Amino acid sequence: MSQPGLVEKIADKRAVPGVLSFSDSMRLLYMNSEAEELSLQIGQARNGHGENEALPPEVLELCQELQDKMDAHPAPKDREQIQLRKVVNDLKFPVLLRGFLIPAPSGENTVRFLIQIGRASCRERV
Repeated sequence: MSQPGLVEKIADKRAVPGVLSFSDSMRLLYMNSEAEELSLQIGQARNGHGENEALPPEVLELCQELQDKMDAHPAPKDREQIQLRKVVNDLKFPVLLRGFLIPAPSGENTVRFLIQIGRASCRERV
């Protein structure tokens, strides 16, 4: 039997993923502070500075790949199943990107791209 509170302690130690949301025209709609911090760290790891850097190119590439998959699967029901993963290994630390399509409410034919970004752990299966 597990100790009381053990699961909560483990959950508290896990990093909160960065979350980005884009419109179907790939305009950034939302970025949480974790995504902003990780994007800054990626810029610093790549070129020694990260101030006022654009998003990591892999984030926009993942959005484009989601767009391509969406175009290949025009039925809204098929789009709900589209998920992509990308690991960025050319940094001091591996970064895992996960991309999802979120259908627009009320039957509109638009979607939102949701991207999770976080450090990949050695134990995490990809």
